[in-house]
Amino acid sequence: ALEERPLPVESPVLECAGQKLRFPVRLKPDEYVEMDWSGACRHFDPNGALLGQVAPEGTLRLAAGDNQVRFAASAGEAVSGRAEVILSLRGAPLPNARRAPAKP
Repeated sequence: ALEERPLPVESPVLECAGQKLRFPVRLKPDEYVEMDWSGACRHFDPNGALLGQVAPEGTLRLAAGDNQVRFAASAGEAVSGRAEVILSLRGAPLPNARRAPAKP
């Protein structure tokens, strides 16, 4: 059997249409980064405790319509290139968004 080792994600980056947004942080397994609408960015532990502020580098603005967003991170044997990414958008609902069925 293959040995599994939990590895951190180093300097995660989101890319879209030539734009890059880099988070200069080292995320241990189950830690996460949240960036709010104002641009404030924070690093949390798996239980939601604040570990610190993060100063993102670059910008990422999504255009109207479909966008292809790519995730990347620093490579190496001691870090992971895998992560779960959730994007939450501000503005009018997306026309093809999954919605909960309407209640009668």
